[in-house]
Amino acid sequence: MKSKYKSIFVAIIMFTCASCLFGEATTSNTLMQISNDAEIMYAMGETNEGYGLGVITKIGAENEIYHTKQRIINPTWAYEGDILFFLSEAKGESLAGYPSYWDKKTNEIKTCSHNLSFFMTIESANNPVNPYEVIIQNAWEIFRYDIGTCKILETILDHTEESNRGTINGFSYNSKTGDIVFSENVPSGDIESTYEIKKISHDGNDGEKLAAGINPKWSPDGSLISYIGVDGLYIMDSEGGNQIKLWDHPFGEMWNWLRNTFEMGAATPCWSSDGSQLFFHVRHSSYWLLDLDNVPIFRVSVADGSVEQVATGGFYPIFIPPND
Repeated sequence: MKSKYKSIFVAIIMFTCASCLFGEATTSNTLMQISNDAEIMYAMGETNEGYGLGVITKIGAENEIYHTKQRIINPTWAYEGDILFFLSEAKGESLAGYPSYWDKKTNEIKTCSHNLSFFMTIESANNPVNPYEVIIQNAWEIFRYDIGTCKILETILDHTEESNRGTINGFSYNSKTGDIVFSENVPSGDIESTYEIKKISHDGNDGEKLAAGINPKWSPDGSLISYIGVDGLYIMDSEGGNQIKLWDHPFGEMWNWLRNTFEMGAATPCWSSDGSQLFFHVRHSSYWLLDLDNVPIFRVSVADGSVEQVATGGFYPIFIPPND
């Protein structure tokens, strides 16, 4: 039987289970054509024409807003930049959704939603044999998943039957080594909990603790991991050593009534393709709803920690791969 903490979380998040994960892809409207000088893309809230995607050009000026019929959540590019994976908003949720993709070559969107609950994080598996293979995460599980067929390929991590295991708060997949880093909320009382970043190694080492925090992300070369700590944005090496705070920010203090708990919709850092910069959003709302119109987006230099605000009114920024 699950703990009281898990029961409360389930009522809020409505997590999915392995038995629910089959469905069929549905095709919706085309998305957009991205300009050649685009550098950063970020998701936006609802507009008069639906939902939006903002783009910032390489010269630092904000480009036009592209409109979509569905909210884009946690977007991420396939390694060759031809496919944009994302979560398409589940009804009543602004922070979770269904596995989806936009094919840049065909300008087509597809979503796996039939008989599905929803997920919080999606990443490309960077599989050259199957470009539609992704890694997805819900509150208790991490799967290898094929969006092309809407089928589970492998269960990587499953906490559904372990009462002493906490919820998953972000992950990142290293396609070069097969290693996965993830954050686990470890209950230590009725309310208070801790957040541990752990690594599942390709050699079978399961759950090696690296640091305290959430939303870890591998750098492009796999040498560093960024993550969100209670008091700031950090990087560390692949084994959890040399932990450096790049930016001081109280990501955990907004929720002081729920001790050691991070803000809802906390930043998920995204690396630039050369590993020299990180992009992230910062919430300034103190309750459940995202105030999307005022959420700032920053970039930080990995070399010296210098920070620059690059946009306002967006979240989940990602670096756009160069056009061929």
